[in-house]
Amino acid sequence: MKAKNSPHPEWALAHKKPGTELRCINGKYYLYDYKTVYDKKRKGPRKVTGPILGSITEEDGFIPSEKRSLEKVASGKVIGKIQCKEYGVTRLILSRFEEFTSSLKDVFADDWKELLAIAYCRFVYRCPLKSIPFRLAASYLPETLGLKPFSEKRASGVLNRIGGQRDRMLTYMRSFIREGEYVLMDTTDIFSNSKNISLARPGYSHDLQYGPQFNLMYIYSANSRMPVYYRLLPGNIRDVKAFKNCMIESGLENAIVVADKGFYGFTALLTYPCCKKGRYSLFFR
Repeated sequence: MKAKNSPHPEWALAHKKPGTELRCINGKYYLYDYKTVYDKKRKGPRKVTGPILGSITEEDGFIPSEKRSLEKVASGKVIGKIQCKEYGVTRLILSRFEEFTSSLKDVFADDWKELLAIAYCRFVYRCPLKSIPFRLAASYLPETLGLKPFSEKRASGVLNRIGGQRDRMLTYMRSFIREGEYVLMDTTDIFSNSKNISLARPGYSHDLQYGPQFNLMYIYSANSRMPVYYRLLPGNIRDVKAFKNCMIESGLENAIVVADKGFYGFTALLTYPCCKKGRYSLFFR
């Protein structure tokens, strides 16, 4: 039933209040907020329609808009300090690198969270130790791990402590060597004039440059294309001797070595007491 002097039915007009406007759109009734403002150009009042308040049906009456309901709930809450933190790389590390995280938990049960956080800072930002607290404060990783913020001094202490646990480091690295994989080895010469690096010794690099240096020897997995072993060596240690010791320490029992004639002395490895259980073949190019 329509109300007098109105095109709308009484059941719809019953929900119309001051400051609201009733509209019929495609046969359905909606209630909008509105206000009157002064228009300088027209020099008179002008109606400005506001947001929708809800819909009206004869059966259910007034149905509040979901958006307006959420706004009321949000307006009743006090929003404190808002923080913007990195999340994407954190999720990538914890989901795609789960194998490495699991091995860290097993081998370094007391320090694996700090090691993962330090590795995150080096991997993402390549930052020095002094910048680690700042980088972790802007990351969601500590909250995910339940890790309390730690200082540069604590990070340095963790690295110094872990650096002296060579047996645990070997256990961790050996867990990534798979039987039947092709393993590649490479040595990198790093020159350094630092007085604090005891491994920096005078020696020749592969391109015959002489100077204080230390060597970084890696064993890579050809399948995963990831390093599975490393060892720091003084710059005055020859590659042939280091090669043999690294093969023994890494735990590789069966290997095929392809080398140039400079590695002829490596044949001594075939009769080395610690390697009799393994099988080693040497080819020269």
